[in-house]
Amino acid sequence: PAAVRRAVTWHVLLLWALCTPVQLWLGARFYRRAYLAVRHGAATMDVLVALGTTASYVYSLVSVAVACVDPSVPPTYFFESPALLITFVLLGRALESGAKGE
Repeated sequence: PAAVRRAVTWHVLLLWALCTPVQLWLGARFYRRAYLAVRHGAATMDVLVALGTTASYVYSLVSVAVACVDPSVPPTYFFESPALLITFVLLGRALESGAKGE
């Protein structure tokens, strides 16, 4: 438990709690579109966003889990990166849609 307390601070928990809904709820549209694109043999921006954000999120989870098990490994986490990427892409799409008058 001392290693867990060292690896899982309130800061890590707060980042995880705030970024997980963005990754799973707002990111779900990217996952759906990426799945359809890959099924049709295309690599769209949705595939890139889904792969990039998932890689960063899963890496952060694994890094914190490893730091809980092995105290010599410092936790490295990037929970904010996928949330920011998803938010910026969705904001860009909304602004583009507004500019087109849709």
